[in-house]
Amino acid sequence: AEAAPAPAEAAPPPAPAEAPASRATVAGYGYKVTIGDQEFVVVAADIAEAARRALDAGRGEVSSIEILGRAITG
Repeated sequence: AEAAPAPAEAAPPPAPAEAPASRATVAGYGYKVTIGDQEFVVVAADIAEAARRALDAGRGEVSSIEILGRAITG
């Protein structure tokens, strides 16, 4: 008499998907800051930080700040 065939081994579960190494993350918000007649883009956590960074640049008084949107890195 022949032996019954061995049961097939179950395939291992698939490996979990890994996030790509270059996954983009939100780094804050982009703001257009106007000092005199010059415009700069500043990335900051909030509008107060954007104003402080612009003032720290030492180019004069900030005359306007406009939010551009989320800033991403990666």
